[in-house]
Amino acid sequence: SLEIDGSPPPVWSSISLDAIASGEGSRRLGSAGASSTDLAQIDLEGGCSREGIRHSALIDEPTRLGYVTGVIERSRLQSFERVLFRATRGNMYLRSADISQQVRDPRTAELLFKSVFIVFFSGRRSGDKVGKIAETYGANLYSYPPQYAKRTLLLNEVLSRIDDLQLVIDRMTSHRSSMLRGMAQRLHSWRTYLHKKKGVYKVLNMWNYDLTRKILIAEAWCPMSMTDSVQAALRRASARSGAQVPSIMNVIETDEIPPTFFALNKFTEGFHNLVEAYGVPRYGEINPTAFTIITFPFLFGVMFGDVGHGTLLVIFAAYVCFHERKFQTVMESDDLLSYVYSGRYVLLLMGVFSIYVGFLYNDAFGLMADLFGTVWEKPSRGKGSCELKEDQAVYSFGIDPGWHRASNELGFTNSYKMKASIIIGVLQM
Repeated sequence: SLEIDGSPPPVWSSISLDAIASGEGSRRLGSAGASSTDLAQIDLEGGCSREGIRHSALIDEPTRLGYVTGVIERSRLQSFERVLFRATRGNMYLRSADISQQVRDPRTAELLFKSVFIVFFSGRRSGDKVGKIAETYGANLYSYPPQYAKRTLLLNEVLSRIDDLQLVIDRMTSHRSSMLRGMAQRLHSWRTYLHKKKGVYKVLNMWNYDLTRKILIAEAWCPMSMTDSVQAALRRASARSGAQVPSIMNVIETDEIPPTFFALNKFTEGFHNLVEAYGVPRYGEINPTAFTIITFPFLFGVMFGDVGHGTLLVIFAAYVCFHERKFQTVMESDDLLSYVYSGRYVLLLMGVFSIYVGFLYNDAFGLMADLFGTVWEKPSRGKGSCELKEDQAVYSFGIDPGWHRASNELGFTNSYKMKASIIIGVLQM
């Protein structure tokens, strides 16, 4: 606000705009200033005159005031106001208010924080300056009627349009939410349908098309035990599709080496993946997966023999096995989790053998347990070697807890585990 000799500036109201448009605003402002504050005339075109402030004369000729309204970027408002003040030599009055939400700029389509402003000025030349400066600062100018009735009508119209648009937005949001919920329920069936279609077209691309007979010919390997099942499946497919010519399957004699095929289930699949990581057995060879089911988890138990840690591994693997349908869609979507899901039974047996070897090592979370009592007797006086309580006494199961905290405990346990690993590895080979 601007104060001259301690007196406040004139206050603009909604009635003043109507008076300005009719040419009576200057008279009302002048008379109001003379009666209330005893100020002199205020010439907006020439600025405030200090010599005439103490005089109480009415404005003889009505001063035509104009105004410009618009929206400008908030960061440019202060600079815009300073340039206007200098260009009009102070013959302007600017009021602004910040818009709380971001506004999309009609020129750049960017969301920006803006402010709405109104500038009052005197004279046509000042109006041209204000308009050009506003365009230079990228302000968006809007028409604002001077009559109070028209402003009220325009405000009601804008509020009505806002209500209509908000109603449309609410209905569209509700409709979109209902559609998305319906699509989410059918998403699994759509994905299954697309995978089936993709698999069918992938197989059809492997077929050869005979132009003379106009038929599709495919050559494939089939296990001898499944020949009858394949023929029955072809007959069912011909009946369901309504084909006029049935599909024909012929066995072709060939000298090529057949590919390797092993019948697997969800339990043996994880162990077979371990075998194929080293190599695929040739046709006619024994499937090493049957031996890997025992040897691989047992060797893991030899390296990771601990009752406590093995129990935690068994609990985790058993939970995944019991809820395999729940984890199937989640773990198959991630490459790392897919290995955990496919090897859930491998983890289960690894935990079981880890518990078994942990009892042999008498080790639970790195601590020895005294289950059957030690067969060693500590020396009665001072330090020394422990002695057996009985001649040729043997601990009931696993390593005697008397080795715990012994001076040669580390050398004994490492030697024991290394020799056991070598013997088991040689036997496996």
